[in-house]
Amino acid sequence: MKTKISIIIILAAVLTTCAAIAQTVNQDNSYMVMDKTGNNVYLAWQTDNGAIWFNKSTDKGVNFDQEVLVSQAVSGTNRNPALAVDDSGNIYIIWENQNSANNYDLYFGRMFVNTTTFQIAVIPIDNHLGALSNQSQPSLDVYGNGTAVISWINTNGEDGVYYAKSTDAGQNLWQITADQIIRVDDGIAELAEHPCVKIDPSGENKYLVWDALKDSKRAIYINKIDSLENRGFASDIQINDAASSDNATKPWLAIRPESTEGDNIFVVWENEASADTDIVFDKSTDGAVWGKDIQINDDSEPAQPQKEPRLAVDSEGDIFAAWSDLRNNDWDIYFASSIDNGATFKTNIIVNGDTGTANQNKPALYLSPDNKHFCMTWTDYRSGAGEIFFNRNSIFEDESAYSTLVDENIGAILTADGSTAVENTAIVIPGNDLEALTNITITQIKCPPPLHTSTKLLDKAIDFGPGGTTFKEPVTIKMPYTQADLDAAGLTDPSKLQIYYYNLKTLIWEKVTDSYADTVNHLVCANVAHFSIYALGFEPDSGNNPPSNNPGGGGGGGCFIATAAFGSYDYVDVIILRAFRDKYLLTNEWGREFVKFYYRHSPPIAHFIEKDEGLKTLVRIALKPLVFIAKKLLDY
Repeated sequence: MKTKISIIIILAAVLTTCAAIAQTVNQDNSYMVMDKTGNNVYLAWQTDNGAIWFNKSTDKGVNFDQEVLVSQAVSGTNRNPALAVDDSGNIYIIWENQNSANNYDLYFGRMFVNTTTFQIAVIPIDNHLGALSNQSQPSLDVYGNGTAVISWINTNGEDGVYYAKSTDAGQNLWQITADQIIRVDDGIAELAEHPCVKIDPSGENKYLVWDALKDSKRAIYINKIDSLENRGFASDIQINDAASSDNATKPWLAIRPESTEGDNIFVVWENEASADTDIVFDKSTDGAVWGKDIQINDDSEPAQPQKEPRLAVDSEGDIFAAWSDLRNNDWDIYFASSIDNGATFKTNIIVNGDTGTANQNKPALYLSPDNKHFCMTWTDYRSGAGEIFFNRNSIFEDESAYSTLVDENIGAILTADGSTAVENTAIVIPGNDLEALTNITITQIKCPPPLHTSTKLLDKAIDFGPGGTTFKEPVTIKMPYTQADLDAAGLTDPSKLQIYYYNLKTLIWEKVTDSYADTVNHLVCANVAHFSIYALGFEPDSGNNPPSNNPGGGGGGGCFIATAAFGSYDYVDVIILRAFRDKYLLTNEWGREFVKFYYRHSPPIAHFIEKDEGLKTLVRIALKPLVFIAKKLLDY
């Protein structure tokens, strides 16, 4: 049985579609939207000298125009920009400004379609909430042709979460009246922060989420403004499960583009519990009733938190999340998707292609109105100063995926049919091998995670899902190849093909030890104990098919220096060292940290060693004591 699936194809290797928006000062806190066509991408960000900048692309992010200094006429410190674009292509922007008197105001701007200049002015909220009141942390959304809604945090007077609406493309925000300003929160929880406002598909209901302090804990709250511009819920509704949260903050709201009888409102946030901060998700039909919180990130290290989540949802209910993640001991951008309306999330994938120790954080993401194009930006410090990096990918629907329900008692032999991009990919699952009735998925990954060895991958990476599924006994996976695949990789002998899997502990591709090529049927087969992302690859002969952009150590699996020194990934001493790594290093925290450090820094060393026979001899001699100890511990 084949069901419709939408997935995101993440580019996690060299960022060939990624552009750094270059300036001479630190750039940060980006915000991104796309217009209705999906062709035009709009970016805003702040710089550390207190300016707001804007840029656009008219070819889905392949090329960007010259940056525009939006806040040029606004003195003081400008930050926290938000963007929106209406159905006609008019662009709206809002940000907070701190002036020389330490007063915070909101500035609103618009740029009509086919023009090149923003009209900008302050929103005179102080006229109604007090001359000394402060407005900060603005949020913005638009509907149709010219309806704009904003939200913000007001302090130093009438403290709380506020909302205002304009139906004339923001014109009357510059002359805002008292009756336009509506306080959203009920005032029971204090010190509200991080509001996010979204309009539902009808244009009538405007939902707002935020976090606030109550009983010494921060929690996530929601309320709405109805079609009559009244508060929809008499009391704010808490979203996060109190029993599993010490503090919850920084929520992000997404509304399903087409209302259904099921879940339409989705929220993510940072959730702190027992000194561990994770990215947590919940959903609701109408905002009044919420389910059980679901953790999105698939690591469980308390000392390696996650933060700054963002969320998007398409009309089919497929969900896309991104966040900043410290699991590799420096901040990276991670991504996960759900194709079952948020019941489960697929394997987390690192997005940024940087393999060093530089930080990447503060992601922004946007899903185009036609559900076909997915864009991300983030702040990236790989060059020293903060830069805004951009990445765009496309979503492939049922022609790229295969799904079927497997009875845990009976098992199945599944072969993806000829109408999908994963045609002839197969799984053999024995009876009583699964814990429960499971919807098995086979999905092509166009841009797999990065490779840091001399091994070459074919353009044939497959996500066997649900990611992380384990089996009582190994199952057989079969991955097809074609002559075109071999030609593209420059491989003349298909018997060299092997299956590799992406190890989430080490963030590296590792060879499945017993994989083999069936050259008669053009398949590569292996027995595996769990589902993950698998790919076809091979180790080029010395002097042939050199890697184009990945320094490495002469073999897969991560033992770069040993493989370079002994000359083969399958040399017995290399096998022993890999076994020692798996049994004694990857099973404890300090060992995993050592392995991650080794994988980050050893490939260039191995690449240098493999070119010098004298160095190879010296390294082999140096490794012998370690091999001897490993043999004793492993009882070889």
